[in-house]
Amino acid sequence: MATPLHSCDLCAQAFNLTGKLPGINWPQNYLKQNNDTLKASKPNYLDPKRAQNFNWTNVKGYFQLQAQIEKLYGGIPPEHHWNKDEKGAQMGGGQNGLGMKFVYTAEAKECYCQHSDNLELVTILKCANAAGNLMPPYFMLKDGQIPNPQDHTFDRMGG
Repeated sequence: MATPLHSCDLCAQAFNLTGKLPGINWPQNYLKQNNDTLKASKPNYLDPKRAQNFNWTNVKGYFQLQAQIEKLYGGIPPEHHWNKDEKGAQMGGGQNGLGMKFVYTAEAKECYCQHSDNLELVTILKCANAAGNLMPPYFMLKDGQIPNPQDHTFDRMGG
């Protein structure tokens, strides 16, 4: 759903149903009493544009179209069912939280390490099919795909 109830919303729902304002500990007690069907958890955040498209109507429509295509072509082999996934990563800066330690002399008063301020984002695409075949990952920067160093056509020195 990507629109979970906050404990305040849960209290408001209880008030709407009963006409009584729940006590301060009511949400926690309610969750304990219903722990077989409900839980409190920190959310993983979902982009609103992605959430808008991931709904029952769209998912059902996708599988209906998939069934029509399967029927039309008499079944599609698993090696032709591909799935693409993407992951965003940040190059350069943003590495303060890695928890890495470095070695310095015991008498060093200040312990510095150079840190890039390049916050360029890279998108990593990966594809796999239902037969278990994988394509090599595809890396994209703002200016396009990262060049393959083994590709001899990419030679900026002219040699």
